Amino acid sequence: INAILYDLQENRLIDPFHGQRDVTTRTLRAVDVNTFLDDPLRALRVLQFAGRLQFEVAPELRALCAKAPIEELPAERILGEFSKLFLRGSKPSYGLLIGHETGLLARLFPEAYPYLSETQDRFVDTLVLGALHDDEPPSIQLALCLATWLAHTPEPALTATLDRLNVYRLQGTNIREIVRALVRHVDDPLETSRDLRWLSTNATVEHVLRIRCARGEDV
Repeated sequence: INAILYDLQENRLIDPFHGQRDVTTRTLRAVDVNTFLDDPLRALRVLQFAGRLQFEVAPELRALCAKAPIEELPAERILGEFSKLFLRGSKPSYGLLIGHETGLLARLFPEAYPYLSETQDRFVDTLVLGALHDDEPPSIQLALCLATWLAHTPEPALTATLDRLNVYRLQGTNIREIVRALVRHVDDPLETSRDLRWLSTNATVEHVLRIRCARGEDV
């Protein structure tokens, strides 16, 4: 679907790899199975395209993703693809599902993987579709998505995962500390004014409320 050209002089589409067919059938395929793994990042692009477009991933492409040597990828490139998945995706959970099924998530985030779940993935969908504000900085939106996705991850695994994603500062915002504070306090009690005061000293109450609303809690 990314290998379709347009000839302005002859006013025609050039589609040597049948991309129009794949757009019609909503299918992602490798342009060339022999060179696809030359850049392992392409495996992560499959996840973010799946989450953004909700296209089915062809079996041969899934097999390629499962073999991708992603261990050699630098952290900033990994964060770039996951940022697109979370911030541009209409259904990030579908991209994450492909990551589960191909083993990509388990290999990328071995420390956090035992604590990830499809339930948490769907909460990210709810957050993206209903709770993120268009006028909010992308840095805050990304922090909320990461905190929702990693909400049940204990501290050592969380730190390792944020390191793998190279999550520190973005657009002047320390999103690493926001994510860590939210994961640590997102399940704190919210029943009394004292609870709110305690929470406000440790995390942004609004962010906690939005995550808990995305999880369907009555707050």
